[in-house]
Amino acid sequence: MRHYLIALGLLGSSQLALAEQDPFVSMSLFFTPVSEVDSDVGGTFDGSGFGGRVEVGGALHAYAEYMLGNLDDNAADLDFSDTRLGVAYRSHMDAGYILAAIEHADLDFDIGGEEKGVGVHLGAGFDATDSVGIYGRVGMLSLDNLDGPEVRFGATAKLNQGTKVYAEYRSAMLSETGNDVDVTDLRVGVNFSF
Repeated sequence: MRHYLIALGLLGSSQLALAEQDPFVSMSLFFTPVSEVDSDVGGTFDGSGFGGRVEVGGALHAYAEYMLGNLDDNAADLDFSDTRLGVAYRSHMDAGYILAAIEHADLDFDIGGEEKGVGVHLGAGFDATDSVGIYGRVGMLSLDNLDGPEVRFGATAKLNQGTKVYAEYRSAMLSETGNDVDVTDLRVGVNFSF
């Protein structure tokens, strides 16, 4: 019986540790000073945008993210949106975490059409110092007519217990027969955790 009580105590303390490392609600607001869609068929459009992200849950969490960009190629405007809805699991290590995520992706290229599908990512994050962290993800997007790898790399700086600022670089290298489409953006934002 004592072994069961010790096991329950260890399980409870590990869940408390996860609760301390994984807030139940996390919200981010970001600005995209550099956003670019480069297509073999449609040319290069660049501009800026903004968006937000919400995570709900602990180590296993659901998230929603939306980014809207206003791009142009000096001849035409392109409104581009990127919507992600997903589920991820984050497992903590001594100085960081590893992560696996699956998501529904919806990329709307305005004049170029909408591409919907699935993304699968693996990632990791590490604490470089007590207040600075680095992270990255690699994965694949499989959309209606476009498929290819996607990478994300970023850094965070903790301002206080519940607030971080961050910068993130993202690039999706998508292709279909006869057309390559690269979607790249740089995001800077603030994250609030509760």
